[in-house]
Amino acid sequence: YIKVHFWVIQDSSNIYTNFYDVDTARKVLFDIINTANYSLSHNQKLWVKWKHIKEGKDYIKDTLFLQDTRIRYLLAPYPDSTMDPDRDGIIFINDPSECYYASASVPVGGGKRKQIKYPKTARLGHYSSFAKKYGSPDAINIFIRAAHPVTIDTLRKINGRVPTWGWSSYYANYVTVIGIYQALMRHDTKGKFEHINEDCLKKNNNDTTKCIFYGWHYDKIRIEYANLINHEIFHLLGLRHINFPDALDGTDCKETPRVPTVNGNTNNIMDYVHQTNYTSCQIGIVHKNLLCIPNLFRKLHKNFCKYDPSQVIIINKDTEFNDIKYLNRTIIVENNASLTINNKLFLPREAEIIIKPKASLTITKNGKIKVACSGEEWNNFKIEYSRKWFKKKTGKIFRED
Repeated sequence: YIKVHFWVIQDSSNIYTNFYDVDTARKVLFDIINTANYSLSHNQKLWVKWKHIKEGKDYIKDTLFLQDTRIRYLLAPYPDSTMDPDRDGIIFINDPSECYYASASVPVGGGKRKQIKYPKTARLGHYSSFAKKYGSPDAINIFIRAAHPVTIDTLRKINGRVPTWGWSSYYANYVTVIGIYQALMRHDTKGKFEHINEDCLKKNNNDTTKCIFYGWHYDKIRIEYANLINHEIFHLLGLRHINFPDALDGTDCKETPRVPTVNGNTNNIMDYVHQTNYTSCQIGIVHKNLLCIPNLFRKLHKNFCKYDPSQVIIINKDTEFNDIKYLNRTIIVENNASLTINNKLFLPREAEIIIKPKASLTITKNGKIKVACSGEEWNNFKIEYSRKWFKKKTGKIFRED
């Protein structure tokens, strides 16, 4: 689990930068984080639309990579209980100076963009002063901010919709998500933004709990922002957009598509449309970075310290552990298979490594097995043997000095 905090940055003087109320905000953000976790656990079949590559014809390539990402988010309490009195990791800040994101231009269709003129007080671009004011180094801080009112006015004249915006920095402490408040509004025929389900509110005496959470509009917003958060957090964890030649850190990931543009040519999470496919190599890079980069490792909820007796890891072919691994369950090396440990392996004290009669375990000079979260030497091996007639087979352990 990766620990996260939500920071809801608002301007109390402007209704279009605020949720209806604190309870509504919590409901929306809990729904979004649960949807993001659902996406991480329900990997989708990869499709690639190779447009203008094969003699101008569209070509759909289907590949099956449906493994669970084995990553989830945990809303963790913020250390300062005065800022997080409900201890649920959702913190509300009234700060008009940090609330707004002002985009220098907005898309108007056909690959064109419209430049926007702002008041001199508006700060353009991806400045990060809010991340220095707020946030925790021990979690990923998700800042919820609003699109600038001038941006909203411009978009209202173009298409009446606030796009899902976000950004992040590699290996940093925060991601930023723009416009959830405004996305929960609708654009009517009079050219005004109104809160969604206004008629419902009137019928139910402004009881927001009976009106906001229904229908395709809310589900669409919930899913879009969940996928956007996954996209930005995976940037933070080391992934680039899939159209970059070095999108996967220079590794050889043949199953991950390379496309000339990233506006819906794939359903991969690192396409701009933020969909729900994660290739096995992308998953591997993220896990490696979480374990090997100290700033990311400290954001993990250390649940691997506790032994899970309900799960085991089966090694049924020759396998090498080349990277640092934190596992919370027993490992079984099956007959005619081998396991080679070339780096640090951390296991709970109660876990076992079971070596079947025709199996072997090799611990190289760079390989070490430690007790998770204590660093003590781990030595809970179980070597099995079998006797068939006069032949005796015994699992073997090799240690290289």
